Amino acid sequence: MSSSEIRVRVDDGSFCLSDRGEIAPETLDFSNGLIATMNIGAMIPTGIHTGDVKVRATAATGPPTTDDVTEWEEVIEASVHAPHGELRVETLYSGPPAQLPLLSQAGPGWYRLRAYARGRDIARDAVLDDSAEQYYLVCWPAPQTTPLIIRATDLTGRGLRTGAVKQIATPAPSEPVRADPEQQQEDPIRRNLLKAARKKP
Repeated sequence: MSSSEIRVRVDDGSFCLSDRGEIAPETLDFSNGLIATMNIGAMIPTGIHTGDVKVRATAATGPPTTDDVTEWEEVIEASVHAPHGELRVETLYSGPPAQLPLLSQAGPGWYRLRAYARGRDIARDAVLDDSAEQYYLVCWPAPQTTPLIIRATDLTGRGLRTGAVKQIATPAPSEPVRADPEQQQEDPIRRNLLKAARKKP
C-alpha cells in the first residue's frame, strides 16, 4: 500500500516511525545518518529544526528496485523492530498522520526500512512551515540485518555518521581534543533528536 505525498510536522529536528507510539531514546543509533534506529521503531533526523517536510510512505512485500536512487541525496536501509505490529510514521507531539499507511502490514516482528531523503542541507536547523525537504519510506517484512548505505551525499547525514564514529572512538585523556567544525555542526542535530525522543509522551 502506497500513500500520496503529504506534509508531516517536524519538531526538534525529527519525526518518528513508532510502534504503538512507543520509543526507546536510550537505544538511539545515529550511525547510518538517516534512520536513527532504536530497540523499537526509529526516528528520522531532518535538516530543519521545526516545520513541515514532505513524506510519502509505502508498505511493500519485498525490497524495491534501486533504479531511482540517483534522484535522491541519501538512500539508507536499516532493520526496524515492531513488536506490536503497529509501525507508523508519527509526529513527535501530535500523533500519526491519518493519510499515511500502516507500515507493518505483516504483523509484529522485524521489518526492513529503506529511507530516501533530499533537501536536508537547504535550511539546516531552521524553522520553516514550508520546507523543501522530501522523504520516501518503503517498509517490508525481513529478518534483522545490518544497515546498508546505498547513497550518502548530504552534509546532514555525513555529520551524523561522523559524530557516531567519534562517539565510539573517544580519545584517551592524554590525547589533545581538537575542535572539528563538522562535528560542531552535527552536535545540534544529535542534541535535538535526543531531546525530542526524551520529551515524547
